[in-house]
Amino acid sequence: FILICTFSYIFLFIISNGINMGNAQNVKLSKDEIYNFQKVTPSFDSKDQIKLLRRFKALDLDEDGTISKVELMQIPELLDNPMAALILESMDINRDGKIDFYEFGSAINAFNSEDEEDRMKFCFKLYDVDGDGFLSRSELERVLLAISANDTPPNVIKTLVSKTMAEFDTDQDNKLSLSEFMNLLSS
Repeated sequence: FILICTFSYIFLFIISNGINMGNAQNVKLSKDEIYNFQKVTPSFDSKDQIKLLRRFKALDLDEDGTISKVELMQIPELLDNPMAALILESMDINRDGKIDFYEFGSAINAFNSEDEEDRMKFCFKLYDVDGDGFLSRSELERVLLAISANDTPPNVIKTLVSKTMAEFDTDQDNKLSLSEFMNLLSS
């Protein structure tokens, strides 16, 4: 489970840094865009906030103010990442299939946070595919299958999930809450 969170951080690092930046330095930014982006990325200094906002705008190929999965997958380093689709889903807070600058900034900010709890919450969102605030067996299995790139037999993943639930589902409701998940990551 910690490995999956690590893959998530690597993915966000690739998105947020200068890999394949193209003409991002030439992107024009309005004062309102800068101000609004600074509100959602408090863990970054002003210079890095500007770089991230330029990065976002450079990834927004059709200039509609959002980044689609197709646009994001233009980054060659992401094409073979088995977690790409799940990470994109976890960034898409409003579940509209696109990432706006608020969602982008929030995910990058959580990734950059020095607060371990913020990073754990981000990982929890990665697993919580249906957004109900809990991790079901099927959600855990889906993420583990994705990270294994289908190399691990489903019965092995089911066994791992069953053992995880037996140990960390303390209220025995057949799903993990955020606090139970945080205990799992802390163990």
